[in-house]
Amino acid sequence: MGTTFLKSVYEMCNAGAVIHSHGMESCLITMINPLSKEFRITHMEMIKGICGHGYHDGLVVPIIENTAHEGELLESLTEAIRAYPKTTAVLVRNHGVFIWGDSWVSAKAQSVSLDASEGRTDGLLNKPPTCFDLCANEVIISTKVKVDGIELGWIQQQLLGNWWRSCKSMFDRKAECYHYLFDAAIKLHQLGLDWSTPSHGPICNVSGFWGCSGNFSRALKTGALSLDDMIEPSQHCVLLDIEGTTTPASFFSDVLFPYAHDNVGKHLAATYDSEEAQNDINLLRSQVQIDWEQGVIGAVPIPLDHVGKELVIASLAANVTAMIRADREVTSLKQLQGHIWRTGFQSNEFVAIVFDDVAKALARWHASGTKVYIYSSVIREAQQLLFANSNYGDLKKYLCGFFDTTVGNKKETRSYVEILKTVGIDRPADMLFVTDDFREAVAAAAAGLEVILSIRPGNGSLPQNHGFRTIESLLEIQH
Repeated sequence: MGTTFLKSVYEMCNAGAVIHSHGMESCLITMINPLSKEFRITHMEMIKGICGHGYHDGLVVPIIENTAHEGELLESLTEAIRAYPKTTAVLVRNHGVFIWGDSWVSAKAQSVSLDASEGRTDGLLNKPPTCFDLCANEVIISTKVKVDGIELGWIQQQLLGNWWRSCKSMFDRKAECYHYLFDAAIKLHQLGLDWSTPSHGPICNVSGFWGCSGNFSRALKTGALSLDDMIEPSQHCVLLDIEGTTTPASFFSDVLFPYAHDNVGKHLAATYDSEEAQNDINLLRSQVQIDWEQGVIGAVPIPLDHVGKELVIASLAANVTAMIRADREVTSLKQLQGHIWRTGFQSNEFVAIVFDDVAKALARWHASGTKVYIYSSVIREAQQLLFANSNYGDLKKYLCGFFDTTVGNKKETRSYVEILKTVGIDRPADMLFVTDDFREAVAAAAAGLEVILSIRPGNGSLPQNHGFRTIESLLEIQH
């Protein structure tokens, strides 16, 4: 694990020390239910060793998916830390666990209870904020060095041989709080008992993810872990559109689009010299040039910067207005709109509206371990803001990821193929796509996804005999 990655965890958590472990229990516990997004356990004595928790409390540790390259974990790790602000650990499926604390002592206390002499650890205890990568054969320590309060940077040390063996011996001799709890859960599972409930009673089987299809029937097994449980887990995901599926079309037409229209000039004037705004402007320039050459109605040439930013902003606003009226789904427009909407969300000028069934459906899927993703022409950042600031509170915590048109046009089959690859779905029918747009449904079905059309108030009409199942509420999707 690279030092840069560990430093990012340290900074995000405002921690004094970050420990990364590849312990066997931390891998196995994520494999028991390959659909689960979190590990929960309660009424176990060792929970007291976790900062801020007692015997009666429920300990929740988020689980993120592993990636081919460790550096790619940073985004999902960041999202997990934001979604679970009270956690002091994050599990990585089939990989290991990150644990952090205010200091090396605090992190160590949560990860491990040591009874070793302080002579073996004085060199660590007296160090400034530190990141530890505990691997099979080595410990990599990255220490932020300060002299008279001035940060001089990070020094990385690789400690091998006798030092590692003594540290490993210390870790082996005493119970590790998190790993103890992971191990306890594994053993309870082998006995057919539910570690997440106070009574630790028998596990209830879960089957039939979708009432509408036999493709998703699966029951969680109890007893000893088998190779089938660990190596070839079934993947079951939901991919949701936003406008007309989770959110009324009227919220876009009556709130978001007018807000972007009314504030585009103000937003660009306030942010014109920023890197983000210049990137937005350059994307719009490229799109407008294409539109102008193709004779698109409403396309207005954008002058060069030397004529003055007022004229540039005026021409940009004119093009944005024409694009909004034409309901264009081009990345340049959606990106700028998203940045304008961000201001509205952050200043509490509006709250995102979702249909009444959405929050309950998302919570139900989350509880069952079903992974839910969003695919919308709205840029990813704006999607996250929308679900984090809804009329039902923060719903972003129920979502695994977000896709926008940078992955491809929603009406093109290759876009859904790319999403399948990104999520790691080998069998396309294991992903259910819900949308209100017939052309999107056709494209997704051509990629092999199961598709349902959403019928909501204010949605456009659908072709007769379109051949897709329809629903009026996400709660109609049984699991």
